Amino acid sequence: QIIHDCICVLGKQFDFTPTSSTDANSILLYNPLSFEDDIVFEIPISYTPICGASILQTISTGILCMAEKIPAKSFRVILIAPNNTHTIQQYTPVQTDTIFLETPYYQATIHKNGKISHLFDKESNREIFSEIMPGNQFKIYDDRPMEYDSWNIDATYSLKFFEPTAVSQACLIENGNYRSVIHIQTQYQNSFFTQNIIFYHNSKRIDFETTINWNEHQHLLKVEFPFQIFTRKITADIQFGNIERATHKNTSYEYAQFEMCAHKWIDCSENGYGIALLNDCKYGYSAEGSIIALTLLKSGIFPNPNADIGTHRFTYSLYPHNNDFRKGNVIQEAYRLNCTPLSFFGKFTGSLLNLPVLKIDCENIFCETIKLAENKQGILLRMYEAYGRHCTIKWSYISQPKQVFECDLMETPINKPDIVCGQISCIFEPYEIKTFLIIL
Repeated sequence: QIIHDCICVLGKQFDFTPTSSTDANSILLYNPLSFEDDIVFEIPISYTPICGASILQTISTGILCMAEKIPAKSFRVILIAPNNTHTIQQYTPVQTDTIFLETPYYQATIHKNGKISHLFDKESNREIFSEIMPGNQFKIYDDRPMEYDSWNIDATYSLKFFEPTAVSQACLIENGNYRSVIHIQTQYQNSFFTQNIIFYHNSKRIDFETTINWNEHQHLLKVEFPFQIFTRKITADIQFGNIERATHKNTSYEYAQFEMCAHKWIDCSENGYGIALLNDCKYGYSAEGSIIALTLLKSGIFPNPNADIGTHRFTYSLYPHNNDFRKGNVIQEAYRLNCTPLSFFGKFTGSLLNLPVLKIDCENIFCETIKLAENKQGILLRMYEAYGRHCTIKWSYISQPKQVFECDLMETPINKPDIVCGQISCIFEPYEIKTFLIIL
């Protein structure tokens, strides 16, 4: 509701009025990322884009379209018109114990319980999993810590675990030009797992859209990926940066890191190749050798006897890439998963020519925040360096700002950066956070 109210106010600046999809002549797209990107959006089957977008694939609920090169932190309007020539994709679901799938990037074997025993990266000519150590394994551990039931995980938790053993189903429900989707259903005791595994035909990312109706107590649920990667460390995303951690237990400090925290991504790389595990809301993981496990649910019974009981929806993703996380664009892909674009149906009669557009000339600088200053005297932008690299950058947001200040985190101005032709020049140290105040 807050977003809708904001669009109603903002739309008045360029004559866009939000409406229902049946009354719309356009779709307003917003790119929340700090870099230019393509946006995929869905329109009803009875419409077609007439300007600014192309059709990717028809699905059961509508039409998937793509608008290319949407500016960072900015908008684009896509005009649409009624069209009765499109038909809903009549793809007959194929239900089987094992699904063999080939896409432009992969050859894959997915079993009815969701395990991936064969995932061949065609671009890099290498296997990611193996028959005896498949990926996407759900493991349920007996979780009874000595104290603080809803917080602690004891080092011995991994000694006893279970796997879903109920009758499972696997079904190929989409296989179009843009994506292929495999639907998985399985069960553990009184809990039900539903998952859509999505292979894209224009990206190496594989999404696992997961819904779990969880009804267990004192169980810890993880999903495990044993990569065929040679590494002694992983790189984990943290706020405004990343950190390297060991995947072995040579010291007491490393032994104590049997469960660690990360934000949007964990990257497991060797020289020249790596695989990132992305997520949109799960921040605990374990890593031993090249086996990475993401913690999904922990159902303690104290102080809340029903912690985590109920329905959970989340997405985690695999993203194989060449080279390390920097050259493989892991951070960018993690932002795409976590900061999904916004779309609004409406009537458009104006122009977007004067809207602000964020431009940063270095790929290792990310704008995490754009907001109204606390004193309401300007717009605040907070950026950080993410590659551990010293760099000099130029950036712009407002075409002709009156003044620009670099501030501390309390928004107190500390200096004025150089401005040449509307572009602000500044120097970032490795992992440095900078805050800028724009006076309009």
